[in-house]
Amino acid sequence: MTNDVSHMAVSEKGIEPGETRYFELYQSAQHQINELLLLDRLRSAIARQLDLKSIAKIVTESTVVLFGYPMVSLYLLENDVLVLQNQVGYTTVRERIKKTNGSEWAAIKAKKSVLNRKVSKRESELDPSVPVCSKIVVPLFDQHTVTGLLIVETMADRVLSASDLNLLEAIGENASNAIWRARIYSEILATREALDKERRLLRTVIDNIPDQIFARDRNCRFTLSNLKDAEKMGVSDPSQLIGKCDHDFFPPDLATKYVEDDLRVMESGEPLANIVEKMVDADGNEGWNMTTKVPLRDNQDQVIGLVGIARDITQQKKDAQALEEAKLQAEEANKAKSTFLANMSHEIRTPLNAILGFSQLLLREPGFTEQQRHQLMTIHKSGEHLLQLINDILEISKIEAGRATINQSTFDLHGMLQDLKSMFQVRLDEKGLVFELIIEDRVPQTIVSDESKIRQILINLIGNAVKFTKHGQIRCIVDAKYCDNDEWNLMFQVEDSGIGITAEDIQTLFQVFQQAPGGIKEGGSGLGLAISQRFAKMLGGQISVASEPGVGSCFTLEIKVREDKSAQPGRKTPRHKISGIKDSKGTYRILVVDDVKESRELIASLLTPVGFDVIEASDGREAVDIWNKMHPHLIIMDIRMPVMNGLEATVKIREKNGGKAVPIIAATASAFEEEKQTILSTGMNGYLRKPIQEQDLFDLVAQCLGIEYTYHSSEKRREEFALGMNSPEFPADEFNSIPDEIRAKMISACVSADLDSLFDAVEQIIPKYPHAAAKLQELADKLQYDDVLSLLHGRS
Repeated sequence: MTNDVSHMAVSEKGIEPGETRYFELYQSAQHQINELLLLDRLRSAIARQLDLKSIAKIVTESTVVLFGYPMVSLYLLENDVLVLQNQVGYTTVRERIKKTNGSEWAAIKAKKSVLNRKVSKRESELDPSVPVCSKIVVPLFDQHTVTGLLIVETMADRVLSASDLNLLEAIGENASNAIWRARIYSEILATREALDKERRLLRTVIDNIPDQIFARDRNCRFTLSNLKDAEKMGVSDPSQLIGKCDHDFFPPDLATKYVEDDLRVMESGEPLANIVEKMVDADGNEGWNMTTKVPLRDNQDQVIGLVGIARDITQQKKDAQALEEAKLQAEEANKAKSTFLANMSHEIRTPLNAILGFSQLLLREPGFTEQQRHQLMTIHKSGEHLLQLINDILEISKIEAGRATINQSTFDLHGMLQDLKSMFQVRLDEKGLVFELIIEDRVPQTIVSDESKIRQILINLIGNAVKFTKHGQIRCIVDAKYCDNDEWNLMFQVEDSGIGITAEDIQTLFQVFQQAPGGIKEGGSGLGLAISQRFAKMLGGQISVASEPGVGSCFTLEIKVREDKSAQPGRKTPRHKISGIKDSKGTYRILVVDDVKESRELIASLLTPVGFDVIEASDGREAVDIWNKMHPHLIIMDIRMPVMNGLEATVKIREKNGGKAVPIIAATASAFEEEKQTILSTGMNGYLRKPIQEQDLFDLVAQCLGIEYTYHSSEKRREEFALGMNSPEFPADEFNSIPDEIRAKMISACVSADLDSLFDAVEQIIPKYPHAAAKLQELADKLQYDDVLSLLHGRS
């Protein structure tokens, strides 16, 4: 750097020492002023620059032009690598300087400028072709962090000094500030670009969401809206909504409600979520929205407005309404089906009541030929089969309608299983099958569950096993696993060596009216397994099956039950044929009311021989008249009758003098359990379901009248029977000659009180042993099972 001071040249001889010192100070001040002016020019030049490359170019060129340094370069630090931004005075220069032990990295590490006054015979670290005399490295800072370097090098004709270091540090400070501003600006630009990108993304998202999205200020005016919201308001651009409110678009009543909701959200600071509200679009179409509004808060957590989203649920509303209408229609159809089934139940069960009842009575009468008895037996069995089919159809209908219920009671599980074994023994013996019942020791004996449903499931499973097994054996294995609080998981496995089932058929095995080919061949309705599976699920379990065609099948029933440790298991005592009323104090008058003559005759045929006086009425009105005249001791009342039904007649009788005390038993062909409860709730004392079972009838009559019966199995009759066995005319030889196989069937039939199976077995011995067959038939007609057993065992 040179300054023009020729105008101040004075002969040194004429200058005094004091004047010399003054002159030096003047020169130094002038030099500093010039440097400050040049630094100000540099600062002004880079102050307007916000690009790093431009700043580097101005700094390096100004350092050369204004301050006279020959070689200048500026590097910025990026990931521990110095990257060249600009250079002046070098032929070729290193673009990147990695971390080394050179003066550059020394300055970075020390965060201080480095001055090498004289570098003898050394080439530049930046440009190897240049001999360097001296060098200054000035670090550039962002606060206390080194962000780059300003490097100045000279050759032999110039040596850098401390004053050069001070000047270059001042240049470096200006460069640092300019670079810091440029980087801040770059960050601002990047942030603004990112915000713009996010804003565009957010706008794209909210405009393409099929729901209405909006924001409002404290005055309930729009500050944000999306395309769907604009469409509903009848404008093309969401910006057209800004500053407007609901009163500008909606009918007054709706707008007022919307504004009230907005104010409630903003005043309470609590959101309104999923509010179903009526809406009207710009075309006047009415619909429904599901709207959510949440408060919008500022940095001080003050509510400054709200944000909302509204979904058009008009179609869902219409669908729900259609579904509700369809549900009502389905309920009406289901009700109609139930009514139809109830009617069909009544219409079919009523004649079946007569068919089964009279065929059973006729089977007890002597004098029929064997062919006639066989035909009667066929009628009886066909009626029972038809009744079972009707029961299955009604049962599956009740299940599908959700009307099937669980009726829990305490019962002897082991006893029930033994009864089932006895029930199937005759059929098993006929087919020569071995049946094995295995009850594990841990299985509880007395349990609480629905006995009838468990029994029906096992009858279906064991019955199918017997039906589809031609030879071999059937096993029923019962096991249990304890859970907690007297709760058990019961497992029943029914194994057979039958025809088996294919994997394809197993898929549809438990569907209604679905049968495997073997099932179709053997006959059946295809309802048994479907009902059983549904019962199992009602009992908290299920039925599974494993099978192999030609090898056999294994059905597993698993259900949940509760053990009743307080109950004592009891065994049912065998019933004998009723002969009369024990200790009768007079004749009991029983009024039988039924519009079907055969039903009245059947009940009369059962009750009259025992000693009851039976009076008949064909409808409810006639029953009320008879009550007024005769005051019977008991009334058996059919429910569905013309003129006046059974319920109406019961109400009339209960209103009469003494009518509240008379026991009235309802008789109905309905199969629905809830109808039974309805009937009993009207004041009936009992309930008989058609076809009426003899034992149920007599038990209920005895219960209502408080009486007991006498039976044919008295000691006197036993003595007479024993004498008959020992008489010379008794066909003892024929009894002793009965084949063991047929004898076993007869014994099994007597044990299980299976009259049909007993008659079948007797028919087989008629050709060879007619006298023995006649005697057995006579005893069977009178239900004297104990006497039959005595004959078969050869004892008196």
